[in-house]
Amino acid sequence: EKITLEVAKIIKDDYLAQNGFSSHDRFCPFYKTSHMLRNIILFFNESQKAVEKSSGDNKVTWSTIRNHMPDTIYKLTRMKFYQPSEGEEAMLKLFEELREEILNGFRSLSD
Repeated sequence: EKITLEVAKIIKDDYLAQNGFSSHDRFCPFYKTSHMLRNIILFFNESQKAVEKSSGDNKVTWSTIRNHMPDTIYKLTRMKFYQPSEGEEAMLKLFEELREEILNGFRSLSD
């Protein structure tokens, strides 16, 4: 439940909130919108899997994930600040790097 609430907060505060006066929110191309949501969903799904697969002394909770991956969570909340003016190729590279960081973080959490 805590994971759902925290990811909902990321969606509300960092995905849906817009500021038409800022350069990163004034115009948001579809590829940026879709890749932001893709990474948020990936993080949510991997979090749920980590919690479901854990047990006993190695029980994974939201607190465990938050303490293990603070930089990754921070990067998830900062995706909206990627500048579309940098170009689609550069932005897609940033989104893919974050995707890999999410997957690697959960891999190392389960080890």
